[in-house]
Amino acid sequence: MSYSVCGLEAILVLELIGPGFGSALLRDEYEDYLLCMDSMGAAQLLSVVQRAKELLQEKGIGLSAPDAETCGSLYINKDYRIFLGSPPGHEIVMRPMAKAVFLLFLKHPEGIDLKRIGTYEEELSGIYRHVSRSDDPELIKRCIRRIVDAGSREVNVAAARSARALAEYISSENLPQYVITGAYGGTKAIRLDRRLVEWE
Repeated sequence: MSYSVCGLEAILVLELIGPGFGSALLRDEYEDYLLCMDSMGAAQLLSVVQRAKELLQEKGIGLSAPDAETCGSLYINKDYRIFLGSPPGHEIVMRPMAKAVFLLFLKHPEGIDLKRIGTYEEELSGIYRHVSRSDDPELIKRCIRRIVDAGSREVNVAAARSARALAEYISSENLPQYVITGAYGGTKAIRLDRRLVEWE
């Protein structure tokens, strides 16, 4: 998969101006850019993000960074709502599947080998059922199957979407600790010290 860094910067500029702009303009191709960003190392991705911010500043569009004091702990309440800061700080809103995948990885500090993600199907189903508030077992089963299918890219897309949601509240310097990272197709984990995570 080959996509220009310029294209990635353009996506990030649109997202930094207003979340959802990039996906609205690029539709399905946007998913391929998400996968491309997901396969980058943290340093390379942060470099692209920094360049996107510089492009915005050159155009006279400022970005307000969150206060570093609020970029510490995560608080997850009994309804699986995620807050930055305890309790409650800024709520981090994610799409249901992105949130379910993020919470699954958050529950497993040892990391998850994507080749074996099918062994987490039942746990992921329980989380997704809760966050999606769906009472349709067949719909839930189909959604989860797409994630745990060994040949699917959906888990990478969900991880990238969760990273986008986190990036709205966490500085680029701190972000790598909070996102799902790891070798493409291999073991991925969230590096955040779990002493900074509080579950209700």
